[in-house]
Amino acid sequence: MAKKSNNNQSNESNNGKVKVFYAEAEASSEGIIEIMRTVANLRQPVIVQAPPARQIETPNNLTETIEAPLFNDVNDDSTEGDNANTGLDDSESSARQPRGTGPKVDRNAHLNKVPDIDFANEGGQSLKVLFEEKKPKTDINKVLVISHYLQDIIKISYGVNEIYTGLGHLSQRVPKDLPATIRNMKRDALIKYSKIDDIQLATEGANRVKLEMPGTSAE
Repeated sequence: MAKKSNNNQSNESNNGKVKVFYAEAEASSEGIIEIMRTVANLRQPVIVQAPPARQIETPNNLTETIEAPLFNDVNDDSTEGDNANTGLDDSESSARQPRGTGPKVDRNAHLNKVPDIDFANEGGQSLKVLFEEKKPKTDINKVLVISHYLQDIIKISYGVNEIYTGLGHLSQRVPKDLPATIRNMKRDALIKYSKIDDIQLATEGANRVKLEMPGTSAE
């Protein structure tokens, strides 16, 4: 019986109370207006309160408190948040292109061939003879051999454009991003420069050409 009483008390605590005020008055027009002003001043603002928290018993005999929402018609569409935030539907999201599938860009488009470089080197070793002797296979080794020729054999200042011209003279494939290849060589301490138009062989690069590749370079 006590349990039933507790349920009744719980139901009563969940019930709201409404007070209805009704009045009837007979007076002159001015009196009616005054009465209406008085009633208006007695009105209290309506305050909406959330229903009290419900308590339930968990299997471990622990009491959990569940806050009842103030409005039950608010939907949580968190599962649709990705597309809602981006403004893209499923078809637009699936249309995104993977990296590397976009338009091709020529990274060497700004490079220019330099005229009047003495690749023949009359009376000395030409670039073609040096190239046949050293037999470089990789792009990096090809750049090192051309750098060695420009710096140590014909002894001129050079940069990325002179190397680009040398590859063309030898009818060799130009790396798709020659400036990036040269930057990687600097990172690996094979060449050194402060500006890519003024390059020098570093010690490691010079040793590779002279000691690790076939042949003996004429200087």
